Amino acid sequence: MSVIRVYLASLVIYVFSITTAYAIEDDTTPVFTFDTIEVTAEAIDVTGTGNRVGLAPLDSPESSTVIDDEVMDDQQAINVDDILKNDASLSNEGGFGTRSNFRSRGFSLNPTGNYLRNGLLYFFLDSPAIEIIDRVEVLKGPSSFLYGPGSPGGMINFITKKPQDEDFNNGGVQAGSWDYYRAYADLNQSTDKVDYRANLAVQDANSFRDVYYQNRQLFDMSVNGDTLDNTDTWFNFNVQNSTQPQDSGLVAVGEHVADLPRSAYLNQKWTKTDQSSINTFLDNYSDLSYDWTLHSALFYQYVTRDRILSNLLLSSEDNGDFKYNIYRRLDTWNYYNVLVETMGDVAFLGLDQKLLFGTSYSLMDHEAEETEAIVTQTYSIYDPPTLDEPDFGEFQDPTSVLTHNIGVYAQDVVQLSTQWEFILGARFDTYQADSSTLDESSINHTSPHLALLYKPLIFWSNYISYSEGFEFNEPVSDRNAVNFGEALEPTFSEQVEVGTKMELFDSHLLLSAAVFDILRHNQPITEETGGDDPNEVIIIQRGEQHHQGLELGAQGKVYENWTILSTLMWLDAEFSEDNEPDIAGNQPAAVPKLAATLWGEYRFHKGKLNNFGVNAGVFYEGERYGDDQNTFILDPYARVDTGAAYYFPIREQDKELAIRLNIENINDVTYYYGYRRSNVTVGSPRSVWLTFELQ
Repeated sequence: MSVIRVYLASLVIYVFSITTAYAIEDDTTPVFTFDTIEVTAEAIDVTGTGNRVGLAPLDSPESSTVIDDEVMDDQQAINVDDILKNDASLSNEGGFGTRSNFRSRGFSLNPTGNYLRNGLLYFFLDSPAIEIIDRVEVLKGPSSFLYGPGSPGGMINFITKKPQDEDFNNGGVQAGSWDYYRAYADLNQSTDKVDYRANLAVQDANSFRDVYYQNRQLFDMSVNGDTLDNTDTWFNFNVQNSTQPQDSGLVAVGEHVADLPRSAYLNQKWTKTDQSSINTFLDNYSDLSYDWTLHSALFYQYVTRDRILSNLLLSSEDNGDFKYNIYRRLDTWNYYNVLVETMGDVAFLGLDQKLLFGTSYSLMDHEAEETEAIVTQTYSIYDPPTLDEPDFGEFQDPTSVLTHNIGVYAQDVVQLSTQWEFILGARFDTYQADSSTLDESSINHTSPHLALLYKPLIFWSNYISYSEGFEFNEPVSDRNAVNFGEALEPTFSEQVEVGTKMELFDSHLLLSAAVFDILRHNQPITEETGGDDPNEVIIIQRGEQHHQGLELGAQGKVYENWTILSTLMWLDAEFSEDNEPDIAGNQPAAVPKLAATLWGEYRFHKGKLNNFGVNAGVFYEGERYGDDQNTFILDPYARVDTGAAYYFPIREQDKELAIRLNIENINDVTYYYGYRRSNVTVGSPRSVWLTFELQ
């Protein structure tokens, strides 16, 4: 049935393409004329995350969304969640008050394999500060053929601010509901050879959640310049610190989230997460010749996290009784990524080609230590206790995990004709993991990628692609398993995607549609052995997920002063095979069948409303389950955000003062997101933000 659906969807897109092409060429077709529209904005811009050779959107056989700084400014995004809400293919799993986890096309994204920072793998536990993000690229589908092991859902690439060849000193202050305060500065200085940029921010914020707060500080410095002839080097150093308590949100009772106020705080007020990170990035592009470029990059992250936790252990799914599991945990991560690649244009057998050859190395060193856990007596969520902070005692013996991944990859973009393009790519990975508690494990794997693109018109392209991906599985760690310590094969995935794209208004508006079919299989599942010991199990690999969907997108400018960003996702996702009878056939948690976003901004450039701008957006998620067992439901919601801005020109300084007022969730809808009963994140009620920014 899945193959039939893909073929039918492909046929629909193909017929649409052919009929439109004939309609354009047919002299009898009615001609529609419009008034001339003068568009001075920049065209749609992406950096080629998916293909690494900078293909334009129409020449890229993949579905993607770009959320730029203009959208972030107009919406007054205060964190990564506020940015990623603009793509309906992403669903939020919630978190513990520090950062959220995301799913793409229904698959949970791996924090070490599905997030990028300026095109390099990035450890997403350390979510980038909003003040340093220039734009975010959301790439859909498996990307193992370029980046190695990762979830088949897609990649999220955070492009950070780079020094510019002009002098400016920008900054702002922001205040909002729940005693939210933030101040930030963006300083740039330019010389003949080198440009410098610094971003600083400090935040002190409370929340609609009882007890919860978040304090953070940011220092970011970048240097960019021509260190040698035909060489461009970018160095970035970043320090982030944050402090906040643990917030597990609410819990589910029966088939729905517990009937508690949105502000109800179930953790203990002395819980805390102190997190610090140092990020160092070095990027170098060298022109080897007119046609060839050498790119090398190094990214190092050092992250420490000290947490005092009071996790909720539900004693019953029906009445909200629970116990606390209290302990302190200290984690330290060292994450290294090195990349060397060369790319260039060649003519071979009469065909123009873009070639890419590269190699990458990543190392993750993670050490953790915990205190002895304290399990309390049973309480009710409707009358949670106030406990004294316990004496946690000494840390136990630390545990450590060291992983290495070496990859070699190649890609060839062949221009078969002015209308046809063929892409062939592959990557070979050697992955190794060594744990202090488990045996060493290693795998070798090759991930291919094929794509064919057809452009019947210069503003319109159609494509079909096939990609494979894989995910590394650690050895069996369940001591009740008869195969404890046994090495496991990777989890594999395959995707077929068919899509069409159009660029309108002189390439300022991009329309896209794609259908996809993803099969993820060879997942580890737990089964009982049927022996004398009822606790004895065996870990086998036959778990399978099957996701099929349709994506629609529109992004860019309809007119010079009218910006839109809209996405829609219809998804049919299920566990097609699992060890539990109540899992097989289920819909994965936190995955709606239908989600959509629609946002627009209009800025007046003349008349009485000159320098005034308004924006509004609707963000919809359909009904979805809160756990893989499908035992409770998260209701559908449609949240409405709106805002307005006025820009005062300061002509003596060639600047403007922007005053922005934004209202989030103006309809004050109650909504939740999460993927387990004991951790349901609560969406923010109506909130107001006021910002003064000199730019």
